[in-house]
Amino acid sequence: MGAPAATSSRIARRFPILSPLRHRDFRFLWAGMSVSLLGDGITTIALAWQAYEISNVPTALALIGVAQTVPHVVLLLVSGAVSDRFERRKVLIAADAVRMLAMCALGVLAVTGTIQIWHMMLIAAAYGAGSAFFGPAFDAVVPDLVPEAELPQANSLDQFVRPALGDGARPNHVEFVDNDKGSVVYASLARVDDGGPGGVASSRIAIIDRDARRGERRMVGDFFTHGREAHGLWTNPENTLLYVAHEQDELPGTPNAGQTVCSAFDVSDPLRPGFIAQIPLGSLVLPSGPLRNKKSINLVYVRPGTPGQTA
Repeated sequence: MGAPAATSSRIARRFPILSPLRHRDFRFLWAGMSVSLLGDGITTIALAWQAYEISNVPTALALIGVAQTVPHVVLLLVSGAVSDRFERRKVLIAADAVRMLAMCALGVLAVTGTIQIWHMMLIAAAYGAGSAFFGPAFDAVVPDLVPEAELPQANSLDQFVRPALGDGARPNHVEFVDNDKGSVVYASLARVDDGGPGGVASSRIAIIDRDARRGERRMVGDFFTHGREAHGLWTNPENTLLYVAHEQDELPGTPNAGQTVCSAFDVSDPLRPGFIAQIPLGSLVLPSGPLRNKKSINLVYVRPGTPGQTA
């Protein structure tokens, strides 16, 4: 047994989850997927920022998101069959090649100053189509590269790297705030950081300064949301209060453990948001019975005229 192989075996015995990395082909596949997922995260942010540069209308980003999602969802229905019918390695390469060409087109159009929203919609559609084939082909090729006994570890490595480099970094929603002290865009980020205020897990909100000239707008800061997996954002009519809905329930040992929460911020100075309160949403009692707010809280409904915690 050579030195590299012996080292790999020792590492696998000490850290069982890494045992699939002993296999050369899986090691290359996993490394390639990691790079690809990093590119996915960068692409999502690049599309959002480029949309802001072209148009300040919130619906512009929504149109790009729809253009990317529709072909992705539709083609997922056939991508599994394609992965079974054709060589999976070639399907993976083709899927990433399509996405690479789409991003090259975006870069060329952006540099030349000719990019329009409809260009971005077409590019996003091509990118979504490529993504629809990558995931199923990756999942299908893994059993060909590692022994059956190591498939759980291989799947764990896959699930470890996807939130860290890909999905976990994506922007979710945006909100435009414009008042006497500034004009910004807030973008909620799905990623959850363990080192939030008081050591409690919390996601972040990115701040983009809209007062800067086009071509010079950039992220100028961020702030913790005091909740896990920030999602929906909305403001009061005066644009002085920001509310953040969260998808993940709070962890044990926190004041509102087991509940989803809504966080409220004072944004009278949009570049310096001030935390006001974490509002537990508790349980909803419906005619059909109690419904616990635990996942997928994108919107929080309020009754006009009812005093709130931040009124």
